[in-house]
Amino acid sequence: MANWMNQSQKLMNFSKFAIVSFYLISILLIFPPQCIPQKIHIPDPDLKWTPKPFIFHPGKSIRYIDFKNGDDNNSGLSKEQPWKHHPWDKNAKGKSADCRGIHTYCFKKGVIYRGALSANESGKENNPIRLTIDPTWGTGDAKIYGSIRIEKRWHRCTDKECPNIPETGRMATWYIDPNFDFIPRKVWELRDDHVIVVHLAR
Repeated sequence: MANWMNQSQKLMNFSKFAIVSFYLISILLIFPPQCIPQKIHIPDPDLKWTPKPFIFHPGKSIRYIDFKNGDDNNSGLSKEQPWKHHPWDKNAKGKSADCRGIHTYCFKKGVIYRGALSANESGKENNPIRLTIDPTWGTGDAKIYGSIRIEKRWHRCTDKECPNIPETGRMATWYIDPNFDFIPRKVWELRDDHVIVVHLAR
C-alpha cells in the first residue's frame, strides 16, 4: 500500500512538472527570448522622416519630356528638343512613340504631366529605367496627373435647355459637354489654390 502511494505521489509530481514544462515551452514558443516584450523608454516615439538628399543619376541614355512645350517629333535628346509625351503614354506620337529600350526620362520641373503611363518593358540589374528630374531643368516640382483639364466653359441650366431637371434645382445646376471618349467619374474645380469636389448629375 505504501509502495503504491509513493508511486502515485511520484506520478503526481511528474504530472505537475510536465504541466509546468508544457506552459514554459508554450511561452517560449509564443515569446522567444529575443521577442519577449520589454519596457523601453522612448523620449520621442513619433517617426521622423529624414529622406536622403536627391542625387540625379543620368544613366547612359537620357530623354527629356516637357508636357507643356514639348513636341513628340523632337529628338528628345536635349532640353531644347523635349518630347511632349512619355513613350509609355498611349497619346505619344512620332519619335516618342517609337522609343524603346533602357533610358532615363527627365520630366521638366514646374510642369504638370497629364496622362497615364503603362510600362511594357523593364530595365536590367544595375541599369534601370528611370523616371526622374534634372535639377538644372526648370523650377518647382514635376508632377504626373492622371486627369484631364477641362478647358471649355460651364453653362448654367435654363428652363429651355434643361426642362427635365426639377425646377427647384434647375438654376443651381451647371452643365458642360467636354466631348470626351469616356464618362468622367469625378470632377474637381481648382479655385484660388483650393480643390473643390464637383458633384455630378447623370
